[in-house]
Amino acid sequence: MKEITQAEFEQYILDVINGKKTRIQMAQELKADSRTLKKRIQLLSIENPKLYLKYIQKYPHKPKEITTLPIKSIIYEFLTTGINIKELAEKYGVGGRTIRRKIEALGKSKKREDIHLYNLYKAFAYNKAHGKKNSPELLYEISKLEIESEDTKQDDAEKRRQYLLELEKQYQELCLTMKKGEAAKQMGFTSNKLYKLQQELYCIEIERNTIDKNSRFREKMAVKPDELSKGKSELTQVQETELEKE
Repeated sequence: MKEITQAEFEQYILDVINGKKTRIQMAQELKADSRTLKKRIQLLSIENPKLYLKYIQKYPHKPKEITTLPIKSIIYEFLTTGINIKELAEKYGVGGRTIRRKIEALGKSKKREDIHLYNLYKAFAYNKAHGKKNSPELLYEISKLEIESEDTKQDDAEKRRQYLLELEKQYQELCLTMKKGEAAKQMGFTSNKLYKLQQELYCIEIERNTIDKNSRFREKMAVKPDELSKGKSELTQVQETELEKE
């Protein structure tokens, strides 16, 4: 990133806020990658909270929404079409580990139909991996499957935040008994992917804290109507006393 003073950087931010520059132009002129620039902007929450507040009010962080995977439909597609997990991952825009993790979670469900679907998947996947033919019984059970349509609505910002907080808690607990890379792998992520998720949480929390502090300050500075009336009354009494003295 181009070396500039704090005052010069803040002027760049002001220009972006006022529409004189775009964020892309700022990044190009500063010769900064998005990660480095984002961190420099986040430091404003300490060095110039008022400017940072103005920036996030205009450009709030938009959490990456989680699309709820229709995991039962994905398993059904796997069982009936012969498509593999890698191809399914590409189709749904997620990692293969994500699909496998969701499948394993389904296996822990308390619903009988979920466990049945999970067991069919395991048997089918095992046969496919070892080049074995599926038994007539297995194929018959697959043919009887009826998968209801699944909700694929996207999560809102607070739901995303709670998801990231839970991941962070799980990661920190695992790190007590294993190395960071192993903990990430145990959770079904690469170290790089988990780092990105942590940075997203960090960004959300910084913005949240900045907005909360500003709200508390405004509430503290606000004068209540009854206090204002009381103040006016006291001022009137003082003025009347002064007039009497004269």
